[in-house]
Amino acid sequence: NATTANREFHSDEKRIAAVIDRIAPRCSERPLGPLGAYLSVSVPQFGRAVETSLGALLSTYVVASFDDLGIFRRALDEARIRRRNVSIVVQNFKAPPYRTPVLRGMHTVLSVLSFRHPVIRNVCIDQRRIECRIIMKDKGEIMSRMASLRQGGEFRYQGEKVTIHACDGFVAESYSGTEAVEKRVTQGYFDSDLRAQITEADTEVKEAERALSQHNRALAAAGKAVDHARNDAADAEKAVAAADKAVSQLQRELARLESEQEEAEAEFAATQASQRETSYDTLTVNVRKAEEALKRARREIEKLESQLEAATENHAAATKKAEEVRKKL
Repeated sequence: NATTANREFHSDEKRIAAVIDRIAPRCSERPLGPLGAYLSVSVPQFGRAVETSLGALLSTYVVASFDDLGIFRRALDEARIRRRNVSIVVQNFKAPPYRTPVLRGMHTVLSVLSFRHPVIRNVCIDQRRIECRIIMKDKGEIMSRMASLRQGGEFRYQGEKVTIHACDGFVAESYSGTEAVEKRVTQGYFDSDLRAQITEADTEVKEAERALSQHNRALAAAGKAVDHARNDAADAEKAVAAADKAVSQLQRELARLESEQEEAEAEFAATQASQRETSYDTLTVNVRKAEEALKRARREIEKLESQLEAATENHAAATKKAEEVRKKL
């Protein structure tokens, strides 16, 4: 929206604002104004037409009662601000927003305006009949539409006299059946704000471009993180395969040693069975050898069992890491 909130509509606007701040506690309602500061236009290209329509009303101030009007005027005198240079209207602040007809298929000054205070809307309707002020593209469209809007020698809409404003500054009015189309010069309050909007939009575009650049950098970093995670997953899978191989080798070695243990135990039993057939010394030597062989086999088994336990733990750790990496992916 094109807004006039930051524009100055009166040469003494800042001084008058100070006066309002001073008298506000004594008034039934805080005075409002200048009126233009409470408006915004929904379609920026209609700014000049709206401005032409409202004219001097843009610099007008609004009070809630005639008592407030007296307080305001006396305060202006005290501040040495010439009261005849300050337009003030009295408006009922407690009145609800006026109900107005909708002119379908055309823009009116009312339909393209937004109001920061409901009282301002009622003032504009009372003072300028903005619901009966039509906005058109240019003088040519005005001339082509006059015939369709003319009733009884004047432009009227639902019984009200119609004024037509064009975006190029032309205004069409009727006086006792005589049409007049003329161009009126405006200050360009809304145009100035439109330039500010363009600057603001350029800033937003630059911020969006910076945000997009940051997003792209973050996306690239995320891609690298995914690649690293995939590499970690491959390494983890290799570690799991190596652990599986080590476990298999140890299991085979354990089976071999258990077989040797069984053979040693069988040999020891055979030696005991044949002790009556051999001399005591020979038997003793053979028994000791068998016992030593059995002890060696048991030590080897214990050693391999310890290695198998360690390899199993490594296998479990590698498997757990691989699962964590898969979850990250």
